[in-house]
Amino acid sequence: MKKIVAIIGAAACCALIYYCVRYIQSPVSTLAAYSVTHEETVNCEAYIVRKETVYTAPCDGTFYSYAREGVRVGKDRSLCAVYSGNANKEILKELGTVDTKIAELSNAAVDETEFTSGGGSAQSRLLVIQKGIEEAAANNNVSEISKYKDEIESIAAGEPVRSKADTLESLTQQKAALETGITSPKQEIISTTSGIYSTVVDGYEDILTPERAKTMTVSDFAAIKPEQEIKASPQPQSGDEEYQVPDVFAGERICKVIDNHEWYVMAIVKMEDTEDLQIGRSVKIRFGKLPGEETTAVIEGVSQESPDQENAVLLLNCESFLEGVFSIRTSDIEIIKASYSGFQIPVSAVRTENGKNGVMVRSSGREIFKPCKVIYRDEENGMAIVTPDTSDTGKMLMLYDLIVLGEK
Repeated sequence: MKKIVAIIGAAACCALIYYCVRYIQSPVSTLAAYSVTHEETVNCEAYIVRKETVYTAPCDGTFYSYAREGVRVGKDRSLCAVYSGNANKEILKELGTVDTKIAELSNAAVDETEFTSGGGSAQSRLLVIQKGIEEAAANNNVSEISKYKDEIESIAAGEPVRSKADTLESLTQQKAALETGITSPKQEIISTTSGIYSTVVDGYEDILTPERAKTMTVSDFAAIKPEQEIKASPQPQSGDEEYQVPDVFAGERICKVIDNHEWYVMAIVKMEDTEDLQIGRSVKIRFGKLPGEETTAVIEGVSQESPDQENAVLLLNCESFLEGVFSIRTSDIEIIKASYSGFQIPVSAVRTENGKNGVMVRSSGREIFKPCKVIYRDEENGMAIVTPDTSDTGKMLMLYDLIVLGEK
């Protein structure tokens, strides 16, 4: 009996040694499932093409803008004025600062109950200021924080807290008093269309029009040069010390209104990148000068002068409003042709079982087949992206599952 037990024990030891050696020689390699987004992109240089209505100065004089830079304006609105003669620039600058404050107050959504007169109003207002500073700090908006400085100092000095309505009325009276001090005649410019207002006129307005962009060739693109570059001083943003009132001359381009409903991106691309960029296809665009911003566009044209040419002009129609794009004319762009989100695995890890693609997952010392959909495969780099097959919730591939790797 002892001999039989010894023989069985020896056999078991041999088997254990055999499988241990086999495991050491051929260990099971695994990779934790992790999420990725893979994009197929085209990088190129581009022009922003817009419908723009340019306005010129009706006479020599001093330029004063009613509308603020980058805001939407309606048709038949007074955009700006040119004061002829020796207009008092100091009064105009002060008037501009007051107008900016009035606009900020008019646009601010403030609860009037936070400005009630009497006991406790200062404390209530300080709580509002604290909240505003915290929000501005979270957004890294230094200029917004600086706006509260004077108000905090006045509260600390014991001055009464003024309501929004009182402040607005005071500014309106101040504006009226300043306007009476301007005796120079003025000629106003009225908008003939609605859109985004800008005082930055760069000379491309007559060159980069939608009509011309639709017929541009590679040679035309290379030859683009602005006829002039005029930059009427734009209004300062909040926190600037002084409102600008530049001198202008009769016939000089001083401002424009940009159509914000329809605009285009015109880019020069390599022919090899246009293979799957057919007219009518929708893509996404990112702008190097607008970090974090992207928009959807439809390919409207692909222009090539000759079959053997290396490059082509790509015209993309954009209809979504993107605020920052109305302040730039050129930018490097990234065209996202396709995007794949899922779990990245080596191609060798893809298995097939019962006609379904999937992966083997190591769990509790066992290997379990989990079906997946292969949405992207790159044989050259040996990489694939898969998504879980939701038809069997009990065998869905999950984040951090240990995927068994196959042989390369």
